[in-house]
Amino acid sequence: MSQKRVLLTYGLVLSIMVLWGLNVVIIKILVEDLPPQTMTAFRIMIAGITALIIIVLGKSFRRLSKREWLYTLLGCIFGVILHHLLVAVGLTMIDASNASLILALVPLTTALLSFIFLGE
Repeated sequence: MSQKRVLLTYGLVLSIMVLWGLNVVIIKILVEDLPPQTMTAFRIMIAGITALIIIVLGKSFRRLSKREWLYTLLGCIFGVILHHLLVAVGLTMIDASNASLILALVPLTTALLSFIFLGE
């Protein structure tokens, strides 16, 4: 890989990390002026429209079975909607720095609980 390409890759990774890290701070600023439910609805709507455009342009759309629709719906509710809504509501009560630390501990907590309860 050429030196230019390596620098571009690291620059893109750094940019994504900065944007990802600023996510909680930006949400904290937004929930001071918008209700958490409204802000979450707009975030999910924009993400959904973006995903739909990518799917249509990439021609990767296929019909889902009823079982896949159920899993998709459950994943949307618990993995997206509730997560973002609870983060936004939580940021109305605590600082962005504390929220970032809590979110950063989720993978570790999941691994520990998996070890304790599932023996994995």
